[in-house]
Amino acid sequence: MYLMGCSQARNFRHRRKEYLTTLEDEISTRDTIISELQDKVGVIRAENTGLRTELPPCASSGRTCSTSCRV
Repeated sequence: MYLMGCSQARNFRHRRKEYLTTLEDEISTRDTIISELQDKVGVIRAENTGLRTELPPCASSGRTCSTSCRV
């Protein structure tokens, strides 16, 4: 009976270790994805800021203005 308990405990520890390793791998993958997405957001924000500086003042404010400044 004692040997069966030790074997079950060993199997449980092994399964738990595999499960934790799987979770750690998933976290690492998600951290990589998050980092890549944050980089993309930074690039898009910079591009957006640059494009806003190219717009005429009336277009960037969202107001209706004369036909001479419509895009």
